[in-house]
Amino acid sequence: KLFGLPNASEVALEYIRQENFFCDEAQLKFFDLPNAPEFVLEYVRHGFSFCAEVQLKIFGLPNASEVALEYVRHDNFFWSEAYNRIPELPNADVIFAEIFRRN
Repeated sequence: KLFGLPNASEVALEYIRQENFFCDEAQLKFFDLPNAPEFVLEYVRHGFSFCAEVQLKIFGLPNASEVALEYVRHDNFFWSEAYNRIPELPNADVIFAEIFRRN
């Protein structure tokens, strides 16, 4: 019901800032928000992880490089198919260095 509200983005951001996470089904709805790139980045900055399907959708965002780096900086791991897409990003070397540093 949240994502059907006219102020869904603001309500959802406040929910995240209160350290609440979203289930897999709700995570997929992030990409329907007008501010999806900023919203997804805020979600990972709070240390939350994504389901495999959302991990793949990250690569379609204009800020995919930043999101991916923040994702691994918060000790989250990419599922194999998403992991294999990291080389597509301009900062892939930095992302892989961060992954290896944390393992």
